[in-house]
Amino acid sequence: MVLVGVHSPKFTHEAEHRTVLDAVERYGVEHPVLDDPERVTWRQYAVRAWPTLAVIDPEGYVVAQYAGEGHAHAIQRLVEELEAQHAAKGTLRRGDAPYVAPEPEPTTLRFPGKAVRLPSGTFLVSDTTRHQLVELAEDGESPVRGIGSGSRGLTDGPAERAEFSEPQGLALLGDGSVVVADTVNHALRRYAPPTGEVGTLATDLCEPSDTVVVGDDILVVESARHRLTRLRLPQDAPGAGARRDVRRETTETAPGTLRLEVAFRAPAGQKLDLRYGPATRLLVSATPPELLRAGEGAGTGLSRILDLNPSVPEGVLHVSATAASCDDDPDIPYPACHVHQKEWKIPVRLVEGASDRFPLVLADVDTA
Repeated sequence: MVLVGVHSPKFTHEAEHRTVLDAVERYGVEHPVLDDPERVTWRQYAVRAWPTLAVIDPEGYVVAQYAGEGHAHAIQRLVEELEAQHAAKGTLRRGDAPYVAPEPEPTTLRFPGKAVRLPSGTFLVSDTTRHQLVELAEDGESPVRGIGSGSRGLTDGPAERAEFSEPQGLALLGDGSVVVADTVNHALRRYAPPTGEVGTLATDLCEPSDTVVVGDDILVVESARHRLTRLRLPQDAPGAGARRDVRRETTETAPGTLRLEVAFRAPAGQKLDLRYGPATRLLVSATPPELLRAGEGAGTGLSRILDLNPSVPEGVLHVSATAASCDDDPDIPYPACHVHQKEWKIPVRLVEGASDRFPLVLADVDTA
């Protein structure tokens, strides 16, 4: 399969070729991208929304078009069917893609996120797209050392082995260590310059992009949740190999019937995307599996009746909810579409007489 990206600008500045080149480099795009500032290709393929994916078969026919996000499974199934069909017809050519992405120019930093001054007088910078931190000398230019292997991942340990995933915000703690908003890992990390050790303070955040220390708390920007989250700064901030999850406390629920309800309302200016069927999906499972006598699996509604096994006194409910929405302004000819997704790990303890209803929130709702 050959993948080709087409960039059709939505905003004025996106029509500049340099902006497209920067985006390709920033996100490590390795497939060819056609810059379509006049939307010529957009019109030829009758595109109506960002993003749109068109599937073209080996004979040049458009066999499917998907608007919005969340179509990976459908595309995978379609490609498998097309592969078998065209292999049988003899119209499928196998081999490596002919395009080779150019090597990026060598630079000290690549799309740096934030910087803080360390007590030593040097500067620590999040080298975001290289998945590492870089310490610069007092001149703010000369690199002293890198923190992180440069590979995308979530690994604690010595600076040379630690891994980040697009780290951005930095905040200096009173003991001289640094809190790192490890954005794509959905985590807060801690780097201790004196020892060179990297640890994990918190997980289960939603794309934390920046952080600041306020008294005994850490204020975190959860970008994907569009909110600020205040976390208590632990007195014994964990170092390498330790992790402090931001997770729910154990919830007491009644055994037997439990009504699970996930509240969702499309953001202001958007509506549910019902063009291709149901716009929502709910997936439920449990650890151990015996905790659920009924109600596990996937479905399109955001409410579900679960049957909790009274012979399993406690466990964890795993809930994943998804909703698709698009711009609702009739004056917007080409609406932008989005997928809202959230996952929960909910420790539960079965107690007679406890609540038989469990509400969750996928996105902000009007509670007035």
